[in-house]
Amino acid sequence: MTKIFVALLRLNHDLHAIDAASSSLVDLHAGVHRVDNPRGQTCELVCKAAPKLRACIRLEVLFRLKRRHDHFIRATCAGNAQKQQLEQARFLTRCLVVLLKYGALLSDPGQHGMLPLAVFGTLQEWGCEGEGFATPLNATLQSYCSLHSEADRCFGSLGSFFDWRPKMGSFELNPPFTIRSTAVEDHVVELLQAAERDGKALSFCYVVPETAGRLQTRKSIRRETPFLAGELMVRASSKYNGGMGQGHVYRRGNEFQTHAKQPWDCPFTTVITWFQTTAAKEKWPVTDALKQDLLTAFAPGAPEPEAMR
Repeated sequence: MTKIFVALLRLNHDLHAIDAASSSLVDLHAGVHRVDNPRGQTCELVCKAAPKLRACIRLEVLFRLKRRHDHFIRATCAGNAQKQQLEQARFLTRCLVVLLKYGALLSDPGQHGMLPLAVFGTLQEWGCEGEGFATPLNATLQSYCSLHSEADRCFGSLGSFFDWRPKMGSFELNPPFTIRSTAVEDHVVELLQAAERDGKALSFCYVVPETAGRLQTRKSIRRETPFLAGELMVRASSKYNGGMGQGHVYRRGNEFQTHAKQPWDCPFTTVITWFQTTAAKEKWPVTDALKQDLLTAFAPGAPEPEAMR
């Protein structure tokens, strides 16, 4: 609780500082500049109007944000060259705002582990097209939902998962480990019920480490929904509480700002559950081959697909 309280205090401070500097941020000469690290992996974004507002980011993540930002500008400013130029000039400022918001919430880097790129590659080949819980800093698939919709939309975010109402499609869900209610599951069932009535193919691949609270929630939703289409247990390593598996890893939540990528060795069993409408079960069947591919992709040292980097 102490870490969460400190994180909230820091976030509140950062947001007030951003508000205070916002009037000068629209001035292109008082925006944000980039300072590259000599080691070449990261850079720091610094607000000229308020130099204490600064944050570190991996260059590869910054380049990925630039591609998403460019796509947003092309979609929203088509035919208006002057507006496109102005929006492009705000790129680093928008990046800094996102970094400050999520950096404050990720004071504990293990708070929200990310799926390995190899797992995303397997799910994408199977049919997954979007993520229900991501950030502009870690989104891997083309479409995604995120927490701070007002700041994230210029990087392609669809907004909050809980406000999102897809009628069809195949999506991955890896909610923050700190969610302890059934809000995610309740929203999933509501969406599936609507899609089933319309005869649409809607699928959710739900991935979460099995804590005691999540075990109870999973058992409850299995009893209450007809949409369960498959389940896979990815065991923790034998060094954790008698685990029986080869072990599996996640990417750390703060990977977007570190010099080196250090996978998080998960001490829990991860449960992957598929919830699908009738049409989705036919379109994206959950096969034994898919499950084996996911076990392989979760293993420590699994190769990362080049297209996912």
